[in-house]
Amino acid sequence: MILSGLSKVSAAVPVIALIAVVVSIAYFDYTGYMPSAVADTGSQGSASYMEAGGESGGTASSDILGDTPETSGAMASGPVTHSVDISGFSYTPSSLTVNAGDTVVWTNHDTVGHTVTSDQGTELHSGVMAAGQAYSHTFDTPGTYTYHCTIHPYMKGTVTVLG
Repeated sequence: MILSGLSKVSAAVPVIALIAVVVSIAYFDYTGYMPSAVADTGSQGSASYMEAGGESGGTASSDILGDTPETSGAMASGPVTHSVDISGFSYTPSSLTVNAGDTVVWTNHDTVGHTVTSDQGTELHSGVMAAGQAYSHTFDTPGTYTYHCTIHPYMKGTVTVLG
């Protein structure tokens, strides 16, 4: 009798897990990974550390991004938001060209923590991002910015900012 009750519970576990996955996918599809705020860090640009759904994980003040169109590298007039996915222990795309004033949002899709850290200087410093978290930085100064993950130093990327 106990065994038959256990088999009913065991059969329900995969169904409940499937429902949880579908609800999670629907939630993130509905809320998206786009952050709703960035924090000002000075004249070089601005950055913020985000939770999925746009909740700021940092302590700095924030400005609203608004309805900026998301692109994967196309140049447009006015500020544009570009996305870099962190998945499979790599940044995709690993190289990105943007205009001064554009924002780049890195989103961690891996199940382990990653960082976005400048190779030189302090322009990029996300801290450790857990799964589902994002980091945003607005590039105001033209130049080439190389970065890596401090936890996995073989993970490398480049943002080239045009004037």
